[in-house]
Amino acid sequence: EALSPSEANLRLKECRCLSKLMAFLEGSSVLEMSVPSHSPFRTYAHSMLLGELHTVTGRNAEAVACYLDAVRRNAYCLEAVEMLSVLDAKLVDVQKAVEEGIKLRTRKREKQQERQDEDGEDAMETDDSNDGL
Repeated sequence: EALSPSEANLRLKECRCLSKLMAFLEGSSVLEMSVPSHSPFRTYAHSMLLGELHTVTGRNAEAVACYLDAVRRNAYCLEAVEMLSVLDAKLVDVQKAVEEGIKLRTRKREKQQERQDEDGEDAMETDDSNDGL
């Protein structure tokens, strides 16, 4: 079953509700099944919530994996770094996740800049073609 970005967002909201109702295991199951870590629509918010649900249920190794994933998706997510410290995650793993997160952010910014540059060139070409009017 193909997941859309809006469906991933709905699953996040569903799991937040389940968490408020203290249905921690059900919430973590919904997130794990519907928005796995390899999903292109998974965000650091998904990983953070899943990490919280795992922490509450005492599944610390799974929580560490989720917080590391959150840091890879957003290297400036200090809440995830704090939780990794609380859970005694290996420093080398945290450092690697931060580095991967910064690289990912840099690549995204470069792609955005390329698109803006291309859009600017297209606009200039359109302006040039209208000069003869």
